[in-house]
Amino acid sequence: MCTDEIIRIYRAEGIDLQKEVHEDMVRNFSAYPHKWLSHPDSNIDHRRVPNLMTFFSRKGKPLAITTRSVDYSPGDVVAWDLGGGITQWV
Repeated sequence: MCTDEIIRIYRAEGIDLQKEVHEDMVRNFSAYPHKWLSHPDSNIDHRRVPNLMTFFSRKGKPLAITTRSVDYSPGDVVAWDLGGGITQWV
């Protein structure tokens, strides 16, 4: 899973993103997509790209969306919705 890579990268930096996402979902479940779950689940919350996109938009520093590669730096987490329920990380 692409989300597992993001989780592992953050763990290597001492951040338990799995825990952070789940705890934010417990406190703010209505802010998250409800495509798969009717309640937060610590085993899966972090494994959905839309959940991570929501978490990062709520807790991170959003960047302007551009087509210029120079607007992004190594380490930036970039994701987008391709439509039809398909999401993608870079």
